[in-house]
Amino acid sequence: MKAAARGGNVLMNIGPMGNGVIDPKDLEILNGIGQWMDVNQESIRGTKRTPLPVQAWGESTLKDNRLYLHVFDWPSDGILQVGGIQSLVQSARLLSDPKKSSLIVHRLDANTINLHVPQQCPDTVNTVVVVELKHVEEADPIWLLAANRHNNVLRSFDGILNGNGLRYGGGKSYENCVINWKSKDQTISWPVYLIETAEFEVEVEYFAKHGMHAGQFRVEIGEQIIEAIVDASNTFSEKEPSSWTNDMLGKVKLEPGHYTLKIVPTEIPDGKDLMRLRHIKLSTAKQ
Repeated sequence: MKAAARGGNVLMNIGPMGNGVIDPKDLEILNGIGQWMDVNQESIRGTKRTPLPVQAWGESTLKDNRLYLHVFDWPSDGILQVGGIQSLVQSARLLSDPKKSSLIVHRLDANTINLHVPQQCPDTVNTVVVVELKHVEEADPIWLLAANRHNNVLRSFDGILNGNGLRYGGGKSYENCVINWKSKDQTISWPVYLIETAEFEVEVEYFAKHGMHAGQFRVEIGEQIIEAIVDASNTFSEKEPSSWTNDMLGKVKLEPGHYTLKIVPTEIPDGKDLMRLRHIKLSTAKQ
């Protein structure tokens, strides 16, 4: 589904075991996919890359003037907040609802709407909401930072790379990060906005490849800055996901408005990489 949201395709590589029988675990996965597709295939087949930014609750796909919102993290209060929609919303409904009952839509500002959805999640894996738009091209790519309920995971692959040489990894589970971070003029940034005051805990996930040394960096958002030191004590292994480092850096309190969230190196040992960043996460601070 995430591949469809970004305009790609996925080829499934399934084969029998040595005895000629399909692994029961694979069958369970395939049956689950089939059951979900029986109801929701419209949201995948023939769709295009979404015009919306990544949402805190999930992803979206596009077909004609219909947005399909794939909600992985269902809002328990019944309010699904969607950022980036500038067009007039003509209707909204649950794709799995045989009655096609309309959902209430409430526009909050030029880029943001609230959809009133059932508090009980219809599908714990991926519930799809269909939104009919008047003009699909009217969308804003700036991320909406959800002020409650959801974690805002800003992945490196969705960030803007600045500076020569900094680039994305190969995309596999152990390469979904930025690489070749060797200069102080190389930065990564994400444009974001908020519609309400919020305090966030800021966490980064990365690994310091064997041979890296403890560099330093800062996280900038608006006028707020958090200084940090890379933890280079772990030796990364693609067979040991726990070798990724999760650093809780501190808290920021933000007022409504637009910001650029940026990670800036402040010290990189000669000839070494700063780190291989997977994502930065902003989670609503606990009261």
